[in-house]
Amino acid sequence: MFYAHEVEERKKRFNPDIRLYNKHMPAPSLELVPMMKKYLEERELSEDLARYNMWYPSREAGDSHPRIVIPASASVPSNIFWQARTMDDDPKRYQSPRASRGDAVIVVWPHKTHLLWRAAVVEGPMCALAASAYGFLGVALMGQTPPDTALSLVYKLTVGLSISLICDLDSTEAMVKIMGKMLSYTPRITAMSIIQTYPYKDLAEAPESFRRRILSA
Repeated sequence: MFYAHEVEERKKRFNPDIRLYNKHMPAPSLELVPMMKKYLEERELSEDLARYNMWYPSREAGDSHPRIVIPASASVPSNIFWQARTMDDDPKRYQSPRASRGDAVIVVWPHKTHLLWRAAVVEGPMCALAASAYGFLGVALMGQTPPDTALSLVYKLTVGLSISLICDLDSTEAMVKIMGKMLSYTPRITAMSIIQTYPYKDLAEAPESFRRRILSA
């Protein structure tokens, strides 16, 4: 005999279609606000834009290191996914919840959304923040090989926008594959291009003058 809760647990364990999502964001650590501001300013990234997109500091995002918590967006409202970028020298740069990612991606909105006409698809959240400062809808894939469900959500988020795929220095081939997948969706995307950040590792590492040169309309 199985009780109702045991049946549900067996379904979750053996049915791949039922996914366990994270339910809560990490608790904020307000004493780290000055550290977050300093970290972003030293990287020539907008702290104001980060706060506008509900980024905040925490010591409870997977470990006790000071991190910037970056909320993700997903098609399922109950999927509370996030990434957290370390602000110290911890070798594990990013933490995420120990739960299914689903189709979650990081979305960074620019201030003037009424003028929005283009999107930047990048690998990491800091690059999405960097692109958003120039009026792009910044979308971070959280890696070079996102699941197809995540790419489907990116497509839905960017319908009608001109899309730039901005490669990390080591991810051009991966971005070309992503471009091919996104071009296969119907209706087809027509305004899509690839931008490289050579000689810099990625857009967030590049100086502001370089970002302005390659991203300004």
